[in-house]
Amino acid sequence: MTTQQYQFFTGGDWRAISPVNQGFGGVAQVGRGPKARDALAPLITIIGCDGAGKSTLGAELTRRINGARPARLCYLGLGSGDMGRKIKSFRLGGPLIEGYLSNSKKAAATRTRGKKIPGIGTALVVYGFSLLRLIRFKRMMALRRRGVTVVTDRYPQIEVAGFYDGPGLSAARPGNRLVAFLARQERKMYERMAAVLPDVVIRLGIDAETAFARKPDHSIDQLRAKVAVTSALTIGGASSADADARRPCAGVLETVSAVARQVGVTGAAGSRHGVPGARSLPAGHIRFACPRRCLAGCRV
Repeated sequence: MTTQQYQFFTGGDWRAISPVNQGFGGVAQVGRGPKARDALAPLITIIGCDGAGKSTLGAELTRRINGARPARLCYLGLGSGDMGRKIKSFRLGGPLIEGYLSNSKKAAATRTRGKKIPGIGTALVVYGFSLLRLIRFKRMMALRRRGVTVVTDRYPQIEVAGFYDGPGLSAARPGNRLVAFLARQERKMYERMAAVLPDVVIRLGIDAETAFARKPDHSIDQLRAKVAVTSALTIGGASSADADARRPCAGVLETVSAVARQVGVTGAAGSRHGVPGARSLPAGHIRFACPRRCLAGCRV
């Protein structure tokens, strides 16, 4: 990550970031001037389709790590669903505003390559949610600079536009210069966030049918799209691990905890025994899978 990119997160102060290993066990060294060197605390990212158990597993992993060192779970999604429900509860115009923000046709057009972004209003809403994500991201970076180990639920990426935590205005084409300007600015925003690589990315694998059984209020087509994207995401080439999230929560948690120990995060141990079905691969990519291909549906 360049000095200019890091300045984006530090309020403009000059801080150089040295090109140390950002893979397993690697922690970016941050310097305030030529002598002082501060280490960013570890960053563990959990990604996966809705219904895979990101929030539940992230919270439990954070609780385990907290037994040995300061740790915090940070949500880096848009939070548009929760915000929509809060807006809808407003007595004065709440349902009307929420209806405009959640217009399925406009949202679908914005996410579809080749379509036109439907107006400046939609573009401003999408850009506003991206700004909220940026605020969460900056808070997360501040925690790492204070020595707090961070586990994130989701992570911004630039590999897939329009959904799955990618830039929202980069899939469809802008209809005017102002929308084009917002799209460019949002893209830069995501590029800067994505330039910060986690120490490890844990991908939770699940099939769309199991995810739909756990999240019946979601669109099965969108779940299928997210399932397809999950295995292909690299998050900038960060070290990664895969876990079979179709298993019961306790088994998946042991897998996730083992991955945290692989990157040197102490306190993540739950059981002293090895993880069933785990096999060692070269550093930089560790893959875990359930040997029984268990389809037990744990509601996480």
